[in-house]
Amino acid sequence: MSEKEIKSLVLRLPKDLYEKVKETAQASRMSVTQFIINALADVKEVPTIEMRIQAIEKRLDEIEKKLKKK
Repeated sequence: MSEKEIKSLVLRLPKDLYEKVKETAQASRMSVTQFIINALADVKEVPTIEMRIQAIEKRLDEIEKKLKKK
């Protein structure tokens, strides 16, 4: 893979939200990165940090509801 094919994303989250993401990702048996990718996959355009955080929080809520049903 060449350098041109590599893209990176830096996302800063409040510490409490990061910890919640980390715990939920582990409970879902995925990495934090994969969890965030999945959370943002539904969002076509994420122009602001606030919207990114909201998308992640929404995804967390959805996963927590699914985990509680099990």
